[in-house]
Amino acid sequence: MPLEPVGTGARDGEKIFLTKKEVGREGKTQFRCVDCHVNSTGSGGFGFTGLIDQPTKVAQLRGLQERDGRKPRTEGQFAGFGFGADGSKDDPIAFLAKSHRFDTLTQGEKESLQRFLFAFPTEIAPLVGFTRTVTSSNADTAQIQTDLQLLIAQAQLGKCDLIVTGFLDGRQAEFVYGPGMDTFSPNREGDKPMTLPMLLATLEQLRAVLSFMGAPPGSIAGDHTAVTRR
Repeated sequence: MPLEPVGTGARDGEKIFLTKKEVGREGKTQFRCVDCHVNSTGSGGFGFTGLIDQPTKVAQLRGLQERDGRKPRTEGQFAGFGFGADGSKDDPIAFLAKSHRFDTLTQGEKESLQRFLFAFPTEIAPLVGFTRTVTSSNADTAQIQTDLQLLIAQAQLGKCDLIVTGFLDGRQAEFVYGPGMDTFSPNREGDKPMTLPMLLATLEQLRAVLSFMGAPPGSIAGDHTAVTRR
């Protein structure tokens, strides 16, 4: 029985990607999406005839959302560089609609697949890159406290490294969070590690500000005593 998704969300697109038969074809051979995009990145190891009539390897599916936005918007901005080997399609729906190998998909199925592909899983946790800038004026707000606890919890799970940068004591300051000790270690000699309440208390200083950011795991030196210089 063909898959009949109940909606056009990313979950429905995932079901289509994994289970719907005869989605694509190469010659007389028909297959599911996952039959070609077999690797964790969404790539595949064999070639097929692409939109430019040349043998092409199966492209990875990570980061497709960064290519979106080629089509001009009302404000006249261009954000992405299109889809397909030649970048000629404005979005995945247009790619799926115009290609000779996906014409069995309904419009709703194409919308589902696009939502799934824009949320295609990566090896990086969603919190990586999440940043909260804290001053004395917002340090006690419920949202800031919740966000900082979320960053700490994800760092303890190994989903991210937690880096703190800012301005304290009239100079730049940097700290890294050590999950084992549940403290923030400074990169300045002579300074002592601080707990989160201690660190937030320093914001009462004039012009003090701290930004807490989830960084990719491994960004910080193994002993959690210094921020890795790049």
